[in-house]
Amino acid sequence: CRAMGAVDLSTRNDANALSLLFKNDRGQYFHRPTFYASEKAVRGNLKYQAYKNSGELIATLGNKTDQSRIEDDILEFSERFEVLKWGFDDFQGDYIMTRCMDQGLEVLNYGATVKNFSAPMKEVDVLTDDGELFNDGNSCMTWMMGNVVCFTDQKDNIFPRKQNKNDKKSKIDGPVSLIMAMGLWMAEEEEGEAGLFYV
Repeated sequence: CRAMGAVDLSTRNDANALSLLFKNDRGQYFHRPTFYASEKAVRGNLKYQAYKNSGELIATLGNKTDQSRIEDDILEFSERFEVLKWGFDDFQGDYIMTRCMDQGLEVLNYGATVKNFSAPMKEVDVLTDDGELFNDGNSCMTWMMGNVVCFTDQKDNIFPRKQNKNDKKSKIDGPVSLIMAMGLWMAEEEEGEAGLFYV
Protein backbone atom coordinates (compact mmCIF):
# COMPACT_ATOMS: atom_id res chain seq x y z
CA CYS A 1 0.00 0.00 0.00
CA ARG A 2 1.05 3.55 -0.63
CA ALA A 3 0.82 6.05 2.20
CA MET A 4 0.50 9.70 3.08
CA GLY A 5 2.31 11.01 6.13
CA ALA A 6 1.32 13.88 8.38
CA VAL A 7 2.92 15.29 11.51
CA ASP A 8 1.30 17.43 14.20
CA LEU A 9 4.15 19.11 16.04
CA SER A 10 3.27 20.79 19.30
CA THR A 11 4.92 22.81 22.02
CA ARG A 12 7.72 21.49 24.15
CA ASN A 13 5.41 20.09 26.87
CA ASP A 14 2.79 18.64 24.55
CA ALA A 15 2.43 15.40 22.62
CA ASN A 16 3.57 15.17 19.02
CA ALA A 17 1.86 12.84 16.56
CA LEU A 18 2.98 11.25 13.32
CA SER A 19 0.35 9.53 11.17
CA LEU A 20 0.94 7.15 8.31
CA LEU A 21 -2.29 6.59 6.39
CA PHE A 22 -2.05 3.68 3.97
CA LYS A 23 -4.56 3.08 1.19
CA ASN A 24 -5.12 -0.14 -0.74
CA ASP A 25 -6.53 -0.62 -4.23
CA ARG A 26 -10.02 -1.22 -2.80
CA GLY A 27 -10.17 2.25 -1.27
CA GLN A 28 -9.63 1.04 2.30
CA TYR A 29 -7.43 3.03 4.66
CA PHE A 30 -5.09 1.80 7.40
CA HIS A 31 -3.85 4.23 10.04
CA ARG A 32 -0.57 3.78 11.90
CA PRO A 33 0.17 6.51 14.46
CA THR A 34 3.37 7.20 16.38
CA PHE A 35 3.41 9.49 19.43
CA TYR A 36 6.24 11.43 21.05
CA ALA A 37 6.64 13.48 24.21
CA SER A 38 9.53 14.73 26.29
CA GLU A 39 10.49 12.94 29.49
CA LYS A 40 9.36 16.03 31.39
CA ALA A 41 5.93 15.92 29.77
CA VAL A 42 5.63 12.19 30.49
CA ARG A 43 6.43 12.71 34.17
CA GLY A 44 3.60 15.23 34.42
CA ASN A 45 0.91 13.18 32.69
CA LEU A 46 -0.33 9.81 33.97
CA LYS A 47 -1.76 8.93 30.54
CA TYR A 48 1.61 9.51 28.90
CA GLN A 49 3.28 7.33 31.53
CA ALA A 50 0.91 4.46 30.79
CA TYR A 51 1.38 4.77 27.02
CA LYS A 52 5.15 4.96 27.39
CA ASN A 53 5.10 1.77 29.48
CA SER A 54 2.96 -0.01 26.89
CA GLY A 55 5.28 1.08 24.06
CA GLU A 56 2.63 3.28 22.46
CA LEU A 57 4.38 6.61 23.10
CA ILE A 58 8.06 7.42 22.67
CA ALA A 59 9.64 9.52 25.42
CA THR A 60 12.57 11.62 24.24
CA LEU A 61 15.34 12.83 26.50
CA GLY A 62 15.14 16.24 28.12
CA ASN A 63 12.56 18.92 28.80
CA LYS A 64 11.24 19.26 25.24
CA THR A 65 10.39 16.78 22.54
CA ASP A 66 13.45 15.92 20.48
CA GLN A 67 12.39 16.74 16.93
CA SER A 68 15.47 14.99 15.55
CA ARG A 69 13.94 11.69 16.73
CA ILE A 70 10.78 12.48 14.78
CA GLU A 71 12.87 13.43 11.76
CA ASP A 72 14.76 10.11 11.98
CA ASP A 73 11.47 8.21 11.99
CA ILE A 74 10.16 10.18 9.01
CA LEU A 75 13.27 9.27 7.03
CA GLU A 76 13.06 5.61 8.13
CA PHE A 77 9.38 5.34 7.21
CA SER A 78 10.09 6.99 3.86
CA GLU A 79 12.66 4.30 3.13
CA ARG A 80 10.49 1.40 4.31
CA PHE A 81 7.21 2.47 2.73
CA GLU A 82 6.03 4.28 -0.36
CA VAL A 83 5.10 7.56 1.31
CA LEU A 84 3.90 9.93 -1.39
CA LYS A 85 3.83 13.17 0.60
CA TRP A 86 4.37 14.52 4.11
CA GLY A 87 2.14 17.24 5.52
CA PHE A 88 3.13 19.67 8.29
CA ASP A 89 1.74 22.82 9.78
CA ASP A 90 4.73 25.12 9.45
CA PHE A 91 3.73 27.00 12.63
CA GLN A 92 5.74 24.41 14.59
CA GLY A 93 7.23 22.35 11.75
CA ASP A 94 9.38 24.73 9.72
CA TYR A 95 12.67 23.18 10.90
CA ILE A 96 11.72 19.56 10.16
CA MET A 97 10.04 20.56 6.89
CA THR A 98 13.28 22.12 5.66
CA ARG A 99 15.36 19.15 6.80
CA CYS A 100 13.04 16.67 5.09
CA MET A 101 12.99 18.66 1.84
CA ASP A 102 16.80 18.63 1.91
CA GLN A 103 16.55 14.81 2.01
CA GLY A 104 14.42 14.81 -1.15
CA LEU A 105 11.03 14.16 0.46
CA GLU A 106 7.90 15.80 -0.92
CA VAL A 107 6.73 18.09 1.86
CA LEU A 108 3.63 20.30 1.97
CA ASN A 109 2.49 22.98 4.38
CA TYR A 110 -0.90 21.97 5.77
CA GLY A 111 -2.20 24.95 7.70
CA ALA A 112 -4.56 24.36 10.64
CA THR A 113 -7.60 26.07 9.13
CA VAL A 114 -11.27 25.15 8.95
CA LYS A 115 -11.02 25.03 5.16
CA ASN A 116 -8.21 22.48 5.35
CA PHE A 117 -9.81 20.31 7.99
CA SER A 118 -13.53 20.26 7.25
CA ALA A 119 -13.70 17.93 4.23
CA PRO A 120 -11.13 15.37 5.47
CA MET A 121 -12.67 15.30 8.96
CA LYS A 122 -16.03 14.50 7.38
CA GLU A 123 -14.33 11.82 5.27
CA VAL A 124 -12.73 10.21 8.34
CA ASP A 125 -16.16 10.11 9.98
CA VAL A 126 -17.85 8.52 6.94
CA LEU A 127 -15.10 5.94 6.38
CA THR A 128 -15.12 4.99 10.07
CA ASP A 129 -18.90 4.46 9.99
CA ASP A 130 -18.59 2.44 6.77
CA GLY A 131 -15.86 0.20 8.20
CA GLU A 132 -13.32 1.33 5.60
CA LEU A 133 -10.84 3.02 7.96
CA PHE A 134 -8.80 0.71 10.17
CA ASN A 135 -6.35 1.45 12.99
CA ASP A 136 -3.58 -0.54 14.62
CA GLY A 137 -5.15 -0.57 18.09
CA ASN A 138 -2.91 2.11 19.61
CA SER A 139 -4.65 2.99 22.88
CA CYS A 140 -3.08 6.48 22.97
CA MET A 141 -4.87 7.17 19.69
CA THR A 142 -8.11 5.77 21.10
CA TRP A 143 -7.84 8.07 24.12
CA MET A 144 -7.17 11.11 21.93
CA MET A 145 -10.11 10.32 19.66
CA GLY A 146 -12.29 10.34 22.76
CA ASN A 147 -11.14 13.90 23.48
CA VAL A 148 -12.32 15.26 20.12
CA VAL A 149 -15.52 17.22 19.62
CA CYS A 150 -16.72 18.64 16.34
CA PHE A 151 -16.85 22.42 16.04
CA THR A 152 -19.31 23.50 13.31
CA ASP A 153 -19.45 26.98 11.83
CA GLN A 154 -22.40 28.74 10.18
CA LYS A 155 -21.57 27.18 6.79
CA ASP A 156 -21.51 23.61 8.19
CA ASN A 157 -17.72 23.42 8.00
CA ILE A 158 -16.26 21.37 10.82
CA PHE A 159 -13.01 21.43 12.78
CA PRO A 160 -11.62 19.22 15.57
CA ARG A 161 -11.57 20.73 19.04
CA LYS A 162 -10.77 19.41 22.49
CA GLN A 163 -13.82 18.43 24.51
CA ASN A 164 -12.49 20.49 27.40
CA LYS A 165 -10.31 23.26 26.03
CA ASN A 166 -9.18 24.21 29.54
CA ASP A 167 -7.84 20.72 30.31
CA LYS A 168 -4.16 20.95 29.45
CA LYS A 169 -3.74 17.18 29.78
CA SER A 170 -6.47 16.40 27.24
CA LYS A 171 -4.84 15.91 23.82
CA ILE A 172 -6.05 15.48 20.23
CA ASP A 173 -2.76 15.48 18.29
CA GLY A 174 -3.30 12.01 16.85
CA PRO A 175 -6.71 12.77 15.34
CA VAL A 176 -5.35 16.05 13.95
CA SER A 177 -2.51 14.29 12.13
CA LEU A 178 -4.92 11.60 10.86
CA ILE A 179 -7.21 14.27 9.40
CA MET A 180 -4.22 15.97 7.77
CA ALA A 181 -3.15 12.69 6.15
CA MET A 182 -6.69 12.14 4.87
CA GLY A 183 -6.60 15.64 3.40
CA LEU A 184 -3.44 14.72 1.49
CA TRP A 185 -5.19 11.66 0.05
CA MET A 186 -8.20 13.73 -0.97
CA ALA A 187 -5.91 16.21 -2.72
CA GLU A 188 -4.17 13.35 -4.52
CA GLU A 189 -7.50 12.00 -5.71
CA GLU A 190 -8.41 15.44 -7.03
CA GLU A 191 -5.12 15.41 -9.03
CA GLY A 192 -3.47 18.36 -7.39
CA GLU A 193 -3.34 20.35 -4.22
CA ALA A 194 -4.59 23.66 -5.66
CA GLY A 195 -7.50 24.98 -3.69
CA LEU A 196 -7.17 22.57 -0.76
CA PHE A 197 -4.35 23.97 1.34
CA TYR A 198 -4.63 27.42 2.90
CA VAL A 199 -1.56 28.68 4.70
